[in-house]
Amino acid sequence: MVAVNHKKGVIVVTDIYDILSRLGVVRKYLGRDYLAYSIRITLQNENYFFLVTKCLYPDVASHFNTNWKRVERDIRTAVKAAWKSNRAYLEELACRPLNDPPKPIEFIDIIVTYLIREKAAAPCWKARAE
Repeated sequence: MVAVNHKKGVIVVTDIYDILSRLGVVRKYLGRDYLAYSIRITLQNENYFFLVTKCLYPDVASHFNTNWKRVERDIRTAVKAAWKSNRAYLEELACRPLNDPPKPIEFIDIIVTYLIREKAAAPCWKARAE
């Protein structure tokens, strides 16, 4: 399991990168940094879940001085890498079996939900019931 800083009750960027690395999304994927930043800002503002192409991708692109289409493409590539590399761990994070690779926003949601659940030290079944 990923060590989330329970003492301080905060999620640190290294927690996000640890998860991505374990999923096989290593430094060679440009989408790795885009994903980490997307997860971080989505943790701060859940409205990004509803405004992916209008706000999330453009904000990430602006942060990295690129365009939103590149962000979307590179995140998609990173998600496919995670699916191929460590599907079992991805399903563990999701607390459910996954029949198909998740879409980029579903992937972000899986990790955001996992980090929130770990911060609260809640098991999968409790997180789903809330």
